Amino acid sequence: MFLRVFSMKFKELIRNRSLTGWNFLFPLILSTAFYLGFGNMIHEDPDLFTGIPCGYVQSGSESPMEEDAVAFEQVLRSLDQTDAGKETTSENAQRLLKLKTYTNAKEAGKALKKGKIDGYYEEKDGEILLTVKENGKSSTILNQIRKEYTNNRLTVIHLMKEDPSKLAEVMHLLTDEQTFLRPDSFGEKTSAYMQYFFALLAMVALYGATTSVEMLKGMCASLSELGKRYECTPVRKLSSVFAGSLACLIIQSIGSFLIVMYIQYVLGLSFGAPLPAVMLVVVLGDAVGISLGMLVGAICKNESLLWVIPLGVAMTCSFLSGLMMGNLRQLIEQACPVINRINPAALITDALYVAATYGLNRTFYIDLLILAAMFLITVTGSALLLRRRKYASI
Repeated sequence: MFLRVFSMKFKELIRNRSLTGWNFLFPLILSTAFYLGFGNMIHEDPDLFTGIPCGYVQSGSESPMEEDAVAFEQVLRSLDQTDAGKETTSENAQRLLKLKTYTNAKEAGKALKKGKIDGYYEEKDGEILLTVKENGKSSTILNQIRKEYTNNRLTVIHLMKEDPSKLAEVMHLLTDEQTFLRPDSFGEKTSAYMQYFFALLAMVALYGATTSVEMLKGMCASLSELGKRYECTPVRKLSSVFAGSLACLIIQSIGSFLIVMYIQYVLGLSFGAPLPAVMLVVVLGDAVGISLGMLVGAICKNESLLWVIPLGVAMTCSFLSGLMMGNLRQLIEQACPVINRINPAALITDALYVAATYGLNRTFYIDLLILAAMFLITVTGSALLLRRRKYASI
């Protein structure tokens, strides 16, 4: 009987045009609208460092007093991303500067005012000077380069006076590139605008509430004429409800799978995480949405509210997760983080964002555990309410 109810409910739900429109077509249309609305910005790599345009005023003198300036120019060229005016490839992709040389400070100052460079270096009286237009990230990096060179130079000079025998060892330490960070590949091609698509997937998952409500309408005598006929049959209600819920979950998972594939392969946007992990989050979100709809159907006896309440809950949760305003979830996290812990859409969005940005870490699994707890609580409450429901007459 379980399989028979499952089969009949699956056919009934898949033929429902309104459910097909909301759960299959509407997410595809909305994701396409997002893609077209963001335009070329969505393909920009958020982690790409393009180098700081800076200038260097060449001294022009060949006296021994200018040896420090020449050495500093060589340091700047070693940090340069350009080679004969052409961009280099992967080897120099992480270099800091885009160096331009000038014959005098007046020429460099004009380039700085026009915004062609963020700052320029020049040598005066044996000291490296830096001129910038305004404070910011670029000026901080340029100043740090100057300070590090100056400190290393003073260290070498002091060592030459105190103990020249250790000069070779110290020079090796100063010039050797030491790496203390381990690179990882997660999220390297994930667009900053994927936040909206994560929230879209969360909305699709919560739309499962409308699917389960539609399923319950045909099983409860208080909700439809078909439900009255069903209540008169000698079928165990709980097993039938779970069979119908399984049909809802499969239909909802198919819709979620289609939208994930559409975003990944048709729109060409990377989730930055393994697809099995993405589908795990989405399917668990579908289960929460379906169990939430079951709880609404078990509590609400007004047929006109059966669609209003699930849609209202889904859209409110999706809004708070950042569907309409990308950084809203982060603002809520700072002001009242408990809202994000009880909002299933925020948990789905956060799990996808964490997987794309930081990998499958502790936060990712905590989000999954909270979603699983929500599912168990709502499905248990729905089962208890439906199991004890009785009617004076049908």
